Amino acid sequence: MKSKFSILTIVLCAVLGLQSMAQKTKEHVTKEVEIKPNYKQIIGYVTSWEHYKRGGLAIPQNIDFSKYTIVNYSFFQTDTLGKIWGTDEWGDSILLRGQYDWGNPVQPAFYPNTSLIDLAHVAGTKIMLSIGGWTLSEAFPKMAATQKGRSNFAHNCVGHLARYGFDGIDIDWEYPCYEEHKGTPADKENFTLLLKTIRDSIDAYGAKIKTKFLLTAAFGAQDIRNQSIEWDKLKEFMDYFNIMTYDINGAWSENASHNSPLSAPAEGA
Repeated sequence: MKSKFSILTIVLCAVLGLQSMAQKTKEHVTKEVEIKPNYKQIIGYVTSWEHYKRGGLAIPQNIDFSKYTIVNYSFFQTDTLGKIWGTDEWGDSILLRGQYDWGNPVQPAFYPNTSLIDLAHVAGTKIMLSIGGWTLSEAFPKMAATQKGRSNFAHNCVGHLARYGFDGIDIDWEYPCYEEHKGTPADKENFTLLLKTIRDSIDAYGAKIKTKFLLTAAFGAQDIRNQSIEWDKLKEFMDYFNIMTYDINGAWSENASHNSPLSAPAEGA
């Protein structure tokens, strides 16, 4: 949100001039300087299909959620009409609702405090619904191109917040204006319109239940991807920008370098 980009005032001391060769007078002045506050977030991903692997090593009960501030549950998908659904009906059910209680005469039934969301909330960690991903982004351009598509999508975002208890929505559109995923130049503006529609919808729902929902998105690290984003507009109503730093370098780079560097290398990009 806009508060993340607030202006802080700091006091600077300056020495001004000389009154005489024998005496110096120091005057203190104040000056407003724009600095960005530090908001440290540890964000991780949990995928719907991962709990099948490695003998159940990645089931929710084995995750130390206290290590994270936010976990993105990935991925749900959309179509050109703005519908939203999961990629693994069985996996989504177990992870988001909890372990099945087959002994309960009323089905479906789930054991309490066994879902990904329950366990995360106990640890004070927020869970976001992440929609999209590399293989599920081709419907975004057409859906976001119309007001009806954007409204349907935002309405369904609210429905999933209410159904599962997510703490917000994370959009992983890879990428606006990317032709290989049916992108067009109009995506640049439509991406902003889509995110603003989601913001308005989840805020309206949040006001009803007295809850503040987060809105985040994943962005490409390459300059060509950044040129397709209206950053100045998005910063007014989004909570976090998640940059895919693992794409800073790769097979497309002229020089070999770390794919996700913590600092700039001595040479190369």
